[in-house]
Amino acid sequence: MAHRLIFTRRAEREAGEAHEWYEEQVPGLASDFLAALDEQLTLIEESPLLYAEVIPGLRRALLARFVCSSPRRVRSPQSSP
Repeated sequence: MAHRLIFTRRAEREAGEAHEWYEEQVPGLASDFLAALDEQLTLIEESPLLYAEVIPGLRRALLARFVCSSPRRVRSPQSSP
């Protein structure tokens, strides 16, 4: 069963800041970043427990090409945020 991802305002802000930073470094790189992030998020939705638990209840997925990670909590589909 796929899980539903819920983003905090902080996560959205940090992704936006990373997008802007990559675009400043190399024009077009931000598009590659968003594609890699989207792919990683899809994998997280499909199998969230495959990723390293960095502290109890918090897992982290790394983007291979980009210096960025997406820490998140995993809750069962029945639990509320």
